Amino acid sequence: MWITPARSVKGEAKDGDGLITIKVQDLNRFRVHYTMRMTDQLQSLFDFYYRSMPGVDRNTGRFFVDGKRMKGWQTPADFNMEDGDEVDFFVELLGGARRTA
Repeated sequence: MWITPARSVKGEAKDGDGLITIKVQDLNRFRVHYTMRMTDQLQSLFDFYYRSMPGVDRNTGRFFVDGKRMKGWQTPADFNMEDGDEVDFFVELLGGARRTA
């Protein structure tokens, strides 16, 4: 599944503020593409992913790039991301029960 946002970015990109397209892929190999500025907060990517994926509730997973967890307040520049980089999405698993004998 390929989803690309219908999002226009107004204005000219400044130096270091270039546009990149990031791919988010989950364990089922569903992939979403999102174009954003290097200085935009990653929360916009996360929000787009949750809106685009039916059956995936908001804030039910974690996003990782190169094994590092991404937070919504961070930017692609914080991870030295490049155009075409891929982000992994994992559903958060909580729980575990105490074993009784």
